Amino acid sequence: MSRMTIFSELEAAADQIAEISRADLQIMLRRAALMLRNVTGLAL
Repeated sequence: MSRMTIFSELEAAADQIAEISRADLQIMLRRAALMLRNVTGLAL
């Protein structure tokens, strides 16, 4: 799964936060966390 796909999913979830299931949101947040963990040189 590419970064852009995950970014798109997160943005869509943010737009529909009241309609998305807790399980789907949890999966998307975990994918985003894993991606951020694997990025080198990222300063937050």
